[in-house]
This record gives sequence, C-alpha cells and structure tokens, in this order.
Amino acid sequence: MFAAEVIRTGVLIALIVICALCFKLDLGLRAPKWRGAWPWIAALLTWDGLVFTVDTLHPTEIDEDMLQWMKQYTTLQLVILAVLLGPLLEELFCRSVLFSSLLHTWGIKVAVIGPSVFWAVLHTTYDAWAMFSIAVAGVLLGLIRWKSGSVYLPWALHAAWNLVVLLSGSSEP
Repeated sequence: MFAAEVIRTGVLIALIVICALCFKLDLGLRAPKWRGAWPWIAALLTWDGLVFTVDTLHPTEIDEDMLQWMKQYTTLQLVILAVLLGPLLEELFCRSVLFSSLLHTWGIKVAVIGPSVFWAVLHTTYDAWAMFSIAVAGVLLGLIRWKSGSVYLPWALHAAWNLVVLLSGSSEP
C-alpha cells in the first residue's frame, strides 16, 4: 500500500511538472527571496500557533477515515507521505500551477485566494473550523510564494505544519 501511495504521488507530481512546462508556467522552483517573505512567514507561524492553541483547548473528534489511513503506515512512512510528498504535491499544484496560471490572468488577489479555497476544499473530511484555518493558511502561503518568488518556502512551511500535527497526534491539518 505504501509503495502504491508513493508511486501515485510521484506520477501526479511528474504530471504537474510536465503540464507546467508545456504551458510555460512559473513553478517557483528557485531559491527564495527572504526579505519580502519574512512578515508573511511570521503571520503564518502566528496563525498556526493560534490554530494549534484552539485545537488543543477545543479538540475535535479524529476523522475516522483519516485515522484508518494513518493506522496502516509506520511513523516513517507517514512522515514520507504526509510530511514530504503530500505537501509537495499540494504546493506544486496550488502554489505553483494554479497560482502562476491565475496570476497572469486575474492578478495577485485571485492568484492567492483561488488556490487557497481549492486547497481547503481538498480537505473536506475535516470540520468547518479546520477548513477555514486551512484556507487562511493557504492565503498566507500564497503571499509567501508571491513575495519569495519560490514554492520552496510554502512547501517547507506546509511540511513543518504537517509534522507538528503528526507528532501531536491530531488528525487536523
């Protein structure tokens, strides 16, 4: 099962990159410019801290499907899937392909908000609070992508958040 997940994710990542190259989209695969990104990184870390605090004070039930999915893997496999590959796939699609496509057509507001809403919808197994917190985090990740010019920072921050969630034993993103 683990190998199938890795292969499926790898194929999806390859398809995203190939499509982006065919349409000459800027995937943001470059070293980040840190200067303009710092305020948004601080905002994201503050938001994540608030979300973690709210989730700690008012825990929600663990989604049964997510729990079953997690139980079939070792901790190392979960780190590979949920901390490395999952965020890479989501960030390449949301903050690379969608962001780049929307930026040139509709401008920065739509390029940041559109992928954030899409990203939240990908997580419909969670409750309304979690989806809202994901959408807000998506806006901040989009601003980090825009200000840094790179998808590497959003990917790293997304991966770090998933690691915190995994280590805390929470089922929410």
